[in-house]
Parts: sequence; C-alpha cells; structure tokens
Amino acid sequence: MVTVFLAGCGGGASSTQSAATSPATSPATSTARAGTNVRLAAPFTIQDGGAVSPAVLTVRAQIPLELIVVSRDGRAHRARLDTPASPPISVPANGRVEQLLPALGAGTYRLIVDGRPRAALHLRAG
Repeated sequence: MVTVFLAGCGGGASSTQSAATSPATSPATSTARAGTNVRLAAPFTIQDGGAVSPAVLTVRAQIPLELIVVSRDGRAHRARLDTPASPPISVPANGRVEQLLPALGAGTYRLIVDGRPRAALHLRAG
C-alpha cells in the first residue's frame, strides 16, 4: 500500500492548509484514479485548549483518506470525522491515531473532538 502525503506539515500563519500536487506526486495521483491502494493523508493536531491545527484542511475528493489525529495537549480525546464512514476514535494523551476512510465525495466534513466541532476537512472535486 502506498500513502501519498500531500498535506503540508509545520506551522504557518494561515489557518487553511491545502494539499498541492507536485511533479513528484502527480504519478501517484494518476495511479489513484486507476484504482490502486493509494490514499491521501489528512493530519490534524489537537493543541492546548482544544484548538485543532489546521482549522481547515483541503484535499482532493474521491481518493481514500488516512485521517490522522494527534494529541499534543497531554490529554486523551474522542474524535471523529462527521461522516457515516468514520466511527469515533480514541486518541491517547500525547498519542496518535490513524483511521483509513473510503473515498468521500466533494464537500466539507467537520472534525468533531470531544463532542465539539473543532476543524474541517474540505474535499474538492478533481
């Protein structure tokens, strides 16, 4: 299985991050359309006070996703992407959880943390 990490990592002044294809990832994107085991990473980090970074993450729709939730605030959390395809996950204190999700249609899906919407995953059409 190949995981294509197109989402940016690290801090930035913007509250929106967008996954952009580069020449190095274009073949993988083409392969994803061919139906192989390619997926896009959707990483979110829970910080002090329950804030989640990034606040909005934008990636392409119709490609399976690997939802990644990291706790950096020293507390355990319950999280889920607001879609029937995403059952709740338990994120351990200072830990990381990954959840493989099927390809979802274009739209915006809320990331619910401890019962409250904290961030969003925006899936854009091709």
